Amino acid sequence: MMNEMKFGNLKRVNKPTARKMFHDGYTVTLCPCNMRPDSPWGIGSIINKKTADNTFDRLVNAFEWYNCGAETGYYASYYVEEVN
Repeated sequence: MMNEMKFGNLKRVNKPTARKMFHDGYTVTLCPCNMRPDSPWGIGSIINKKTADNTFDRLVNAFEWYNCGAETGYYASYYVEEVN
């Protein structure tokens, strides 16, 4: 079970939820698992179906290839804006 994590108005979700929200038109923020999405180094990436030229899985694979590793974490975490 995933721990509930919130950073400002961003809430962490699992990959199937992020994929569904991406396909529904929501904006998803990707961040390496050992980093925070509100980090001043700006290592996160924002993806949206309207502006993306690829599928969700290809975007995630490219993000993990270039941004994830031993120091930042080996996989991406997914964040969406929390709706009140």
